[in-house]
Amino acid sequence: MGKGKSTTNPASYRPICILPALSKVLETIVKSDLEDYLAKTETLPNSQFGFRKGRSTTAALASRGERLSVSSNLTSLLPSTPSTSCSFYQSWGSLDCWQTV
Repeated sequence: MGKGKSTTNPASYRPICILPALSKVLETIVKSDLEDYLAKTETLPNSQFGFRKGRSTTAALASRGERLSVSSNLTSLLPSTPSTSCSFYQSWGSLDCWQTV
């Protein structure tokens, strides 16, 4: 209840809702089932790092560095070596707000 609101007026109070709690429980169950299914069927490629357990930005960088090292060893045998550039960006909380439309 905000400051200056009447404690005797029911409209001064915010409603209590359990939908967020129920949706979080349902989301956790669906997410767990989906992760199990994707792991069993090996649907996602090994190069997929986003939104997977145990796969961090550091692991993605290490994997990419390893691939670049191998490819540079192979291309050094060719007369003209192509260049490779990569860009990685990680941000926290950039999508944690809902813009009012």
